Amino acid sequence: MRKKIYPVSDKLLKILSVFGANIKAARERRSITIIEMAERIEVSVSTIIRLEKGSYDLPIATYLQAMYVLGLEKELEKLCSEDLIGEEFKLSGKKFAHRRVKGYISRKEYEDKKKNEAADS
Repeated sequence: MRKKIYPVSDKLLKILSVFGANIKAARERRSITIIEMAERIEVSVSTIIRLEKGSYDLPIATYLQAMYVLGLEKELEKLCSEDLIGEEFKLSGKKFAHRRVKGYISRKEYEDKKKNEAADS
């Protein structure tokens, strides 16, 4: 079975790359080897390598477990705690323009496209 590929913006890929590099730096500062990290999170060594490169197709739980193992759970509590953009929209009464990943199509659009392709062949 082919692996699903999800569209990811360049900006998000950059953020994940920096996030992975930060996790790697935190691991190295604590003198934890990749093998030890993999054992503590209960994943493969290759998963840790991908995590530290900022791979977008890993479960977010893997990133969160890495932060927990490194003692960075306080940083997790900060995530989304200050939503200045949301507060600004709430105060102004404006609606937030929902973002859509460039190139993303809904499941229905995908299924319709597949049906049309099958009908054409």
